[in-house]
Amino acid sequence: KAVCRQGDPGDSLYIISHGRVAVIRQTPGKEKSVLNELGEGEFFGEFGFFANSRRQATVETLTETDILEINRADLAKIIREFPSVSRVLFKFYRERVLDNLLAGSALFQTFSPKERRGILEAVRLEEFPAGSLVMEEGAPGDCLYVLKSGEVEVFTLGRENEKIPLAVLKEGDYFGEISLLTGRPRTASVRALRDCELVRLDKKEFDRIVTLHPETLRVLENSLQARLESKLRMLGVFRDSPAKEGMI
Repeated sequence: KAVCRQGDPGDSLYIISHGRVAVIRQTPGKEKSVLNELGEGEFFGEFGFFANSRRQATVETLTETDILEINRADLAKIIREFPSVSRVLFKFYRERVLDNLLAGSALFQTFSPKERRGILEAVRLEEFPAGSLVMEEGAPGDCLYVLKSGEVEVFTLGRENEKIPLAVLKEGDYFGEISLLTGRPRTASVRALRDCELVRLDKKEFDRIVTLHPETLRVLENSLQARLESKLRMLGVFRDSPAKEGMI
C-alpha cells in the first residue's frame, strides 16, 4: 500500500511507529528502483518540507504498519518551540539526499545502504555557479563528480580552438572517471549551465571503492568505451548519432 506517491505535494512528515516501508523512485525510461527500506522509529517526507517541493519518491508499506503523520503547520510549530529538531531533520535530510543520489547512480546501485553510508563519510559537496568551469581539458584528473543538482555541459576544443559540444549532463550523471581509470589528463572540459551542487569523490577513496567492489570498475570500464565512441562521433569520426553522455 502506498503511503505517499512520487509527485505528490510534500506537505507533511511521517514517523514509523511500527512496521517497515520501502522508498521507491521511478526514473523516466528506467525501471523502478528501491532506494531504501525504513523501519520503526525512522521518518520520511523531510524532502518536501525542506525543499518545499513535491515528493521525490513513492513510499509503500512492506508489512502491517502504523505511521504518524505530522503536517507542515504542526511541524513548523514544533520547530519554533524546539529549534534542535530542525537541525536534526536537516542533517538527516542532507544525508538522505546524498544516499538517494548514490542509490540511483549506476556506480553504486549494487552497494548496500550501510556501504553507501561509508561512502558518504568520504565525499564532500562542492557548489559551482552558472557559467563557472568545473574542470578543464588537459588538467590532471584527481577526482570524480556525481551531479546532485543543476546541469553541466561537456565540451572540447577543435583544431582552431572552436568549442565542440559533447553532452549535457543532469542530476545523477557522473563524470571525471576516465582520468582516474587511465591516469591521463582530462580529455574534455565541463562548465556549469545552471547553479550546481556536485558530490566529489577523490582518487584515494575511488581506488578503495574499486578494490573492495570490482563490479564498480566493470561498470566504469563499460562506460569508458561508450564515452570514447561518443566523443569520436561528435568529432565527426562516426556518422551515427551520439550517445547521451560525453566523456571526461
